This record gives sequence, C-alpha cells and structure tokens, in this order.
Amino acid sequence: MEARVLKLTERHNIARAKVNIEDGHAAGLLPRFANGRNAHIVTMGVVSRSRLRHALLGDTAERTLDALGCDVLIVKPPGFRTPVRLQSTHHVVAGPELRTRLRW
Repeated sequence: MEARVLKLTERHNIARAKVNIEDGHAAGLLPRFANGRNAHIVTMGVVSRSRLRHALLGDTAERTLDALGCDVLIVKPPGFRTPVRLQSTHHVVAGPELRTRLRW
C-alpha cells in the first residue's frame, strides 16, 4: 500500500516530506493527526453501505467526524447516486430568533 501512495504522490509532485502513511483505524488516526497539527480542513472519501452492513460494521466516517476539531470535505465515490430527492417535500420557515441573528 505504501508504494501505491508514494507513486500517486510522486505523480502529483507532492514532496515525500509532506506524506504521512500510518497503519490503523481511520476513526482514531485522522482526528489525532489533524488535531495534533491544528488542521483547518480534512478531506476524506466515504463508502456508502447498506443499512445492515452499517449496523454490523459501524460508521467510520461518522465516528471520525465526531472526533475532528476542524472542517471536513467529503468526497463522493465515482458513480455515487444520492437517495435524497432533489426537490424538498416541505417548506422550512426560519423562526424569529434565526431571522434576528441573520438580520432578516
């Protein structure tokens, strides 16, 4: 795996000194790495699984997001199809407290 990562970084002219390869579970490694370096953003890919597999395996992305102290950019896998309808089925009206904070 390390050889594949280094080949990819070389192809994109990323200096070896800027590459960190660690073995372990993402939910523990990513937050420790990012929080230890005061990262402003973490980019990560996610894999969508069925509800059954989700229940059995847990949700790495969710546990990782909960532990990160910075913004996160999630990259969808190729061919991703959202199960969410493009058109809202209801209309949400902001309450007076939100309008005040947003200066509506």
